Amino acid sequence: IDFFIITRANRLWIARTILHVFKKFTFLVGKENFFCMNYFVDEEALIIPEKNIYTAVEIVTLLPLAGTFTLNKFFEKNNWTKKWLPCYEYKRNLKTAEGGSGFKKFIEWAFDSRAGEKLDNLLYRWTTRRWQKKEQQGRKNSKGKVMNLVTGRHFSKSNPETFQEKILTRYRDKIAWYFNDYPQYFD
Repeated sequence: IDFFIITRANRLWIARTILHVFKKFTFLVGKENFFCMNYFVDEEALIIPEKNIYTAVEIVTLLPLAGTFTLNKFFEKNNWTKKWLPCYEYKRNLKTAEGGSGFKKFIEWAFDSRAGEKLDNLLYRWTTRRWQKKEQQGRKNSKGKVMNLVTGRHFSKSNPETFQEKILTRYRDKIAWYFNDYPQYFD
């Protein structure tokens, strides 16, 4: 399961760290390959900057688990996907979990402070330095792929061996092939 997670502004790095601690426990039961914390954004970075067919497909195929209001804002900010997928219509009436447990509310309350903001900044700097070091060392994951993480204050995304660029190159090659063989469809 690839997770795309939207957090409250300036709480992305706390959420990401908690989820990656959870993922570390999945190694104990041999389920580490079942969860991929693929893309994180916070409410300050709802617009996805890579406006291409690959990202458009990733966005419109999201299956929400919670946060209808935030998800609606996310889709409104990324309506550029219509350029690539004009027939796609986002289903706004999907049932998602709202609220949450008392434990979740307590954790959110505990981090909704200046201390939470400082912790988020600390985790951002620590994670960024750690990943830069892994990249410089050419470290590989369990599948033998070079480890790569693109980070910013309000986003985090993996980019294993620039997978997106490989897919986009193949897409452009296919389009060029069709254009050359069937130019009458591109007038």
